[in-house]
Amino acid sequence: IARTEKDKGTLYELTFRGEQKQEFRRLLLFRPFGPLMKVKSELVETANMPINIVLPLSQRADKFKQFMHNF
Repeated sequence: IARTEKDKGTLYELTFRGEQKQEFRRLLLFRPFGPLMKVKSELVETANMPINIVLPLSQRADKFKQFMHNF
């Protein structure tokens, strides 16, 4: 996820899968209008965390079927 604020800079939120099945790592980076700065690196426990997936379905039934097949 990237968010840019006109007066401050860009905030990047990166999420990576870890070595374990339920392990994810979140990395926050901030780039003011200058060099990139590391804000936070944390381990995210997702064992009991619901994950919501939003899909646009309007006129895309075939794409939804393909997604559900792959999922």
